[in-house]
Amino acid sequence: MDQAAEVLASEGTALRIDFNPLRSKNIQLPSDAVFVVVHSNTELNKGATSHYNERVIEGRIVAQIFKQKFNITSGSFRLKEIQTLSGKSFKEILKIVEELPDEVNKEQVIDLIGADKLEECLTENTRSFQKFKLRPRARHVFSEAYRVEQFESACAQKNIQEMGRLMNESHRSCAIDYECSCRELDEICRLYLDHGALGARLTGAGWGGCAVVLMAADDVDRVVAELPSLFVSKPAQGIRLQRF
Repeated sequence: MDQAAEVLASEGTALRIDFNPLRSKNIQLPSDAVFVVVHSNTELNKGATSHYNERVIEGRIVAQIFKQKFNITSGSFRLKEIQTLSGKSFKEILKIVEELPDEVNKEQVIDLIGADKLEECLTENTRSFQKFKLRPRARHVFSEAYRVEQFESACAQKNIQEMGRLMNESHRSCAIDYECSCRELDEICRLYLDHGALGARLTGAGWGGCAVVLMAADDVDRVVAELPSLFVSKPAQGIRLQRF
């Protein structure tokens, strides 16, 4: 996505990328929306942990459960695609998510989807996993996809308060359901909100790194003077080829 944004970005817009089919769309941002990027001063070597792989496998197990529930024959593990193929709205699928078990062991997964389907979910370096969180992981993925649509609508309505609310919801979901935040990220988001920011959420894979903060343009100078930040930004034009 980073490389796509570098090439496809357009001044004053956010870039929405969908993956199946692969397509992009520039979403006009309100002129009074300003984003501040701030570092949490902590990082995690994700290659040295299994955090990311655990969530991939948990998402695949949920996909298998739903494919069986809705008689979906697609080989895809993408939960957004499963939701589309099920014919259910995001609100409907989120209600069904609440029927999932919170956490299961490998034997319980086999009872739910069968040993062969579990084998399809696992990779060589994840076969040792013994416990899987299902309901919170699925709730995060589906609600986050729903928030993308809601954020686009808020942009169209030039409603930066709603944009901020959705960013805050997103961070809470990352922290509580997906568990990919950390104390430092939570604290930096809360610090900016306490000083008048409209919304704040982690960016990237999480477990450290940066947060992106939404502010009203009139508040930027005051807040940045009071708090540390990496940079204040507005979306700019991406890479262009120019003939001479």
